[in-house]
Amino acid sequence: MSNIKLSLRRLSKSYGHHIVLHNVSLDIAEGSVVTLIGPSGSGKSTLLRCINLLEPIEDGEIFLDDVDISVPGFDANPVRRRIGMVFQNFNLFPHMSVMENIILSPTRTLGINKAVARAKAMELLERFGLADKANSYPDQLSGGQQQRVAIVRALAIEPEVLLLDEITSSLDPELVGEVLDVVRELKASGMTLILATHEMGFARDTSDVVCVLDGGYIIEQGPPSQVFTAPQSERAQQFLQSIINSGRL
Repeated sequence: MSNIKLSLRRLSKSYGHHIVLHNVSLDIAEGSVVTLIGPSGSGKSTLLRCINLLEPIEDGEIFLDDVDISVPGFDANPVRRRIGMVFQNFNLFPHMSVMENIILSPTRTLGINKAVARAKAMELLERFGLADKANSYPDQLSGGQQQRVAIVRALAIEPEVLLLDEITSSLDPELVGEVLDVVRELKASGMTLILATHEMGFARDTSDVVCVLDGGYIIEQGPPSQVFTAPQSERAQQFLQSIINSGRL
C-alpha cells in the first residue's frame, strides 16, 4: 500500500455539550479514495472540516506527512494550500467571472503571477470541459457546471489532498453524473481524495476505503467489497439495508 498521507488519531469534537465526533482514528494512504457514508448528522462534514483545520478539535491528533497539524497555534494557511476543500453549496463569488473565481486564491494567497494563474486555470477548465465558460458568471451556469468550477478552483492551488463535502447533494439528479465523472478523473490522476457522499453506488465502485459513520463514531471501515456486502456491525447492517430498501444501491 502507498505511504500514509493523513492520519487521524483518537479525534474528538464537540459543540457545547453535543459530541459530534468520538475518538475517530483513520489512516488515509497517498493516492487513495476514502469515502465517508452514514446518515445525516453522523459527523461526516464535521470530520472533513476538522481535517482542513476549519474546526478546532478537542482531543486527538491529525498528522499530514507525519507532522501534527492539530497542535494549538499551528498555522492553518499552509495546510489549507495542501488540503483543498469543495463544499456542497459551491461558494463561488457571484460578482466574479469563472476565471476570476479560480485565480483569486493563487494570485492573492500564493502570489502567483496573474498570467501564469490564468494559463493554469484555463488548462484546468479545458480538462473538465469548461473552457467556454471562463468569462461567464456563476448565475449563468448550471448547478453541475458551478460545482465543476468549484472543483477547478480548489485544484488551482495544486493541493496534495482534496476534501469533497456532499458535492452532489445540491444538484438536480441529471447533473450528478457530470460531477462524479470529474471525481473519477481525479482518482485516475492519482490524487488523494476524501469525500462525504450519499451516492452509494459511486462509493461502492470508486472507493479504496469506505467508512460508515453513525453518531460521531466510525462504526465500520474497510474496502467497499467488505463494507457493502458483509458489514460487521449491526448498526452498519441496518443502515446499509435501509439504503438497499430505498433503491439507492
